[in-house]
Amino acid sequence: MFHYSHAQKFITKTGVCEFSASVPAFEPIEAKSEKMLGVLNSENGEVAALVEITTFNFPISLMQEHFNENYMDSHKFPKATFTGKINDFQLSADSTRSKVNGKLTIHGVEKGIEADIVYLGTQGSVYVRSNFVIRPEDFKIKIPKVITKKIAEEVNVELILNLKPKE
Repeated sequence: MFHYSHAQKFITKTGVCEFSASVPAFEPIEAKSEKMLGVLNSENGEVAALVEITTFNFPISLMQEHFNENYMDSHKFPKATFTGKINDFQLSADSTRSKVNGKLTIHGVEKGIEADIVYLGTQGSVYVRSNFVIRPEDFKIKIPKVITKKIAEEVNVELILNLKPKE
Protein backbone atom coordinates (compact mmCIF):
# COMPACT_ATOMS: atom_id res chain seq x y z
CA MET A 1 0.00 0.00 0.00
CA PHE A 2 1.14 3.52 -0.80
CA HIS A 3 1.23 5.77 2.26
CA TYR A 4 3.42 8.49 3.65
CA SER A 5 3.02 9.45 7.28
CA HIS A 6 4.67 12.85 6.91
CA ALA A 7 4.52 15.70 4.47
CA GLN A 8 6.65 15.11 1.47
CA LYS A 9 7.37 17.00 -1.70
CA PHE A 10 7.60 15.18 -4.99
CA ILE A 11 9.40 16.77 -7.93
CA THR A 12 10.31 16.28 -11.56
CA LYS A 13 12.40 18.16 -14.08
CA THR A 14 11.27 16.00 -16.99
CA GLY A 15 7.51 16.51 -17.05
CA VAL A 16 5.81 16.46 -20.42
CA CYS A 17 3.64 19.32 -21.68
CA GLU A 18 2.00 18.86 -25.08
CA PHE A 19 -0.45 21.04 -26.93
CA SER A 20 -2.46 20.89 -30.12
CA ALA A 21 -3.96 23.88 -31.92
CA SER A 22 -4.75 22.01 -35.13
CA VAL A 23 -7.77 22.52 -37.36
CA PRO A 24 -8.98 20.12 -40.07
CA ALA A 25 -7.61 20.58 -43.61
CA PHE A 26 -4.51 22.47 -42.46
CA GLU A 27 -1.04 21.50 -41.29
CA PRO A 28 -1.12 20.06 -37.74
CA ILE A 29 0.00 22.53 -35.09
CA GLU A 30 1.39 20.47 -32.24
CA ALA A 31 4.34 20.83 -29.90
CA LYS A 32 5.86 19.04 -26.95
CA SER A 33 8.25 19.89 -24.14
CA GLU A 34 9.83 17.18 -22.00
CA LYS A 35 11.48 19.66 -19.64
CA MET A 36 8.57 20.81 -17.49
CA LEU A 37 9.36 21.29 -13.81
CA GLY A 38 6.72 20.06 -11.40
CA VAL A 39 6.23 19.93 -7.62
CA LEU A 40 3.53 18.26 -5.52
CA ASN A 41 3.08 18.63 -1.76
CA SER A 42 1.67 15.27 -0.62
CA GLU A 43 0.31 16.75 2.61
CA ASN A 44 -2.18 19.17 1.05
CA GLY A 45 -2.29 18.58 -2.72
CA GLU A 46 -0.67 21.88 -3.64
CA VAL A 47 0.98 21.73 -7.06
CA ALA A 48 3.23 23.96 -9.12
CA ALA A 49 4.59 23.62 -12.64
CA LEU A 50 6.86 25.65 -14.90
CA VAL A 51 7.80 25.20 -18.53
CA GLU A 52 10.24 27.33 -20.51
CA ILE A 53 8.50 28.38 -23.73
CA THR A 54 11.60 27.74 -25.87
CA THR A 55 11.65 24.05 -24.82
CA PHE A 56 8.59 23.27 -26.98
CA ASN A 57 9.59 21.29 -30.04
CA PHE A 58 7.57 21.41 -33.25
CA PRO A 59 7.86 19.00 -36.18
CA ILE A 60 8.66 21.98 -38.45
CA SER A 61 11.42 24.37 -37.36
CA LEU A 62 9.78 27.39 -39.00
CA MET A 63 6.66 26.77 -36.88
CA GLN A 64 8.85 26.73 -33.77
CA GLU A 65 10.51 29.99 -34.80
CA HIS A 66 7.15 31.70 -35.42
CA PHE A 67 5.75 30.34 -32.14
CA ASN A 68 8.64 31.78 -30.10
CA GLU A 69 9.17 35.06 -31.95
CA ASN A 70 5.76 36.09 -33.29
CA TYR A 71 3.16 34.62 -30.93
CA MET A 72 4.64 33.81 -27.54
CA ASP A 73 7.31 36.54 -27.45
CA SER A 74 9.47 34.04 -25.56
CA HIS A 75 12.30 36.58 -25.17
CA LYS A 76 9.89 38.77 -23.16
CA PHE A 77 7.75 36.00 -21.57
CA PRO A 78 10.16 33.04 -21.25
CA LYS A 79 8.00 30.72 -19.16
CA ALA A 80 4.49 29.50 -18.43
CA THR A 81 3.58 28.66 -14.83
CA PHE A 82 0.78 27.05 -12.88
CA THR A 83 0.15 27.05 -9.14
CA GLY A 84 -2.87 25.41 -7.61
CA LYS A 85 -4.41 22.76 -5.44
CA ILE A 86 -5.95 19.37 -6.19
CA ASN A 87 -9.50 19.13 -4.81
CA ASP A 88 -9.99 16.61 -1.97
CA PHE A 89 -6.43 15.36 -2.39
CA GLN A 90 -5.62 12.01 -0.83
CA LEU A 91 -2.69 10.08 -2.24
CA SER A 92 -3.16 6.35 -2.70
CA ALA A 93 -2.14 3.51 -5.01
CA ASP A 94 -5.54 3.74 -6.67
CA SER A 95 -5.99 5.94 -9.70
CA THR A 96 -7.93 8.99 -8.52
CA ARG A 97 -9.85 11.41 -10.75
CA SER A 98 -10.34 14.92 -9.47
CA LYS A 99 -10.12 18.59 -10.39
CA VAL A 100 -7.26 20.97 -9.84
CA ASN A 101 -7.90 24.69 -9.39
CA GLY A 102 -5.29 27.36 -9.67
CA LYS A 103 -3.65 30.16 -11.58
CA LEU A 104 -2.11 29.70 -15.01
CA THR A 105 0.27 32.36 -16.29
CA ILE A 106 1.11 32.44 -19.99
CA HIS A 107 2.47 35.37 -22.01
CA GLY A 108 2.53 37.45 -18.82
CA VAL A 109 -1.23 37.03 -18.24
CA GLU A 110 -2.53 35.21 -15.15
CA LYS A 111 -5.89 33.45 -15.35
CA GLY A 112 -7.77 31.19 -12.96
CA ILE A 113 -8.47 27.72 -14.35
CA GLU A 114 -9.99 24.40 -13.34
CA ALA A 115 -8.66 21.26 -14.99
CA ASP A 116 -9.29 17.53 -14.89
CA ILE A 117 -6.54 15.55 -13.19
CA VAL A 118 -5.76 11.88 -12.59
CA TYR A 119 -3.09 10.86 -10.08
CA LEU A 120 -1.80 7.81 -8.26
CA GLY A 121 1.06 6.85 -6.00
CA THR A 122 3.09 3.88 -7.13
CA GLN A 123 6.47 2.47 -6.08
CA GLY A 124 7.41 5.63 -4.19
CA SER A 125 6.53 7.97 -7.07
CA VAL A 126 3.46 9.99 -7.93
CA TYR A 127 2.08 9.89 -11.46
CA VAL A 128 -0.04 12.86 -12.55
CA ARG A 129 -1.91 13.49 -15.80
CA SER A 130 -4.01 16.57 -16.55
CA ASN A 131 -5.90 17.93 -19.56
CA PHE A 132 -7.36 21.35 -20.13
CA VAL A 133 -8.25 23.82 -22.88
CA ILE A 134 -7.02 27.39 -23.22
CA ARG A 135 -7.83 30.18 -25.64
CA PRO A 136 -4.83 32.20 -26.92
CA GLU A 137 -6.89 35.41 -26.83
CA ASP A 138 -7.41 34.94 -23.06
CA PHE A 139 -3.64 35.31 -22.64
CA LYS A 140 -3.28 38.23 -25.08
CA ILE A 141 -1.55 36.03 -27.65
CA LYS A 142 -2.14 37.73 -30.98
CA ILE A 143 -2.68 35.54 -34.03
CA PRO A 144 -2.37 37.42 -37.36
CA LYS A 145 -5.68 37.55 -39.25
CA VAL A 146 -4.07 35.99 -42.30
CA ILE A 147 -3.63 32.67 -40.45
CA THR A 148 -6.46 32.67 -37.89
CA LYS A 149 -8.31 29.97 -39.84
CA LYS A 150 -5.24 27.69 -39.63
CA ILE A 151 -5.00 27.80 -35.82
CA ALA A 152 -7.68 26.49 -33.48
CA GLU A 153 -9.45 29.01 -31.23
CA GLU A 154 -9.13 26.49 -28.40
CA VAL A 155 -5.81 24.82 -27.65
CA ASN A 156 -5.81 21.37 -26.04
CA VAL A 157 -3.09 20.98 -23.42
CA GLU A 158 -1.95 17.75 -21.75
CA LEU A 159 0.50 17.44 -18.86
CA ILE A 160 2.17 14.21 -17.74
CA LEU A 161 4.42 14.12 -14.69
CA ASN A 162 6.21 11.29 -12.95
CA LEU A 163 7.24 12.87 -9.66
CA LYS A 164 9.88 11.44 -7.33
CA PRO A 165 10.42 12.22 -3.63
CA LYS A 166 12.50 15.35 -3.11
CA GLU A 167 15.79 14.45 -1.46
